[in-house]
Amino acid sequence: MRVITRILSRMAMYVCRGCGTECAYPSRFKKCPVCGIKWD
Repeated sequence: MRVITRILSRMAMYVCRGCGTECAYPSRFKKCPVCGIKWD
């Protein structure tokens, strides 16, 4: 579990400008999974 935490801490999180949700893999989504705003 500690290794996973270390890997995730090095990743750049994308924060949605609409609702503030942190998304670890913005390339996997076309839009925010919570509020539906599309990425750039």
